Amino acid sequence: MADAPELKAHPAYAAAFAEIMRRVAKALGPGRPHRPIVAAVAGGAALHFYTGGRISSDIDASLLARVLLDANDLRVAYNLPDGGPQVLSYDTQYNDSLALLHEDAYDDAIPLHVEGVDPRRLEVRLLAPLDLAVSKLSRFSAQDRVDIKALARERLVDGAHLRRPAEEAVPGYVGNLARIRTSLDIACRDVAAIAASRRARRPRKRRLDPLNALINAMAHANASREERVNYLAQEMLKTLPQGPIEIGGDNLFEKAKVVK
Repeated sequence: MADAPELKAHPAYAAAFAEIMRRVAKALGPGRPHRPIVAAVAGGAALHFYTGGRISSDIDASLLARVLLDANDLRVAYNLPDGGPQVLSYDTQYNDSLALLHEDAYDDAIPLHVEGVDPRRLEVRLLAPLDLAVSKLSRFSAQDRVDIKALARERLVDGAHLRRPAEEAVPGYVGNLARIRTSLDIACRDVAAIAASRRARRPRKRRLDPLNALINAMAHANASREERVNYLAQEMLKTLPQGPIEIGGDNLFEKAKVVK
């Protein structure tokens, strides 16, 4: 099972989500099942927990048991301080059969602690970030593409690791495989571009030439402070334009210009 990343869901959303899951747990009846029933959360709900980004109005979750749910009872109103009144619903019509999913996706899903839900009865899990990204390749709408990028910006997905589970999931998928592979290529390029952009923004450390450092240290080991300053000034002067120069003001390096 994958390590749990930091979760970033808005507290008001998380509270509404928890209320819905408590109602799902109640619908299981009073007894304790022989083994916990798993609710594997996918879609925008899982994405919001991982990124704190866009807030979905419904919960896409596969309930790994046959349970009759009342959709009217699985709607919760809540308020976002910066977004006003919201309604969160459990999508009782959600079906993962058309999604691209690795065969181990539910086993690798990450347990989510939900206040008021006994995990011995109902175990709520989030699809792991990689499996969540893979699941978005089958439809790969503009929003799905944005969602995968959001996971990449949180460093939860990278191109090399995305390709492997997606390709392993392809044999079990029924649909347009050429479209899936095209979507995967696009997603991997998007993720790679985000990683490259992150590396480009990283401050570069100047490399020290050890040979020059040794030579300079030996050459100036016994020099006076004035001699060392003169040496540094000479080295800095080498960065100026070639040819005669005239200096205006007292700032040598900002005022120097080529004399024609």
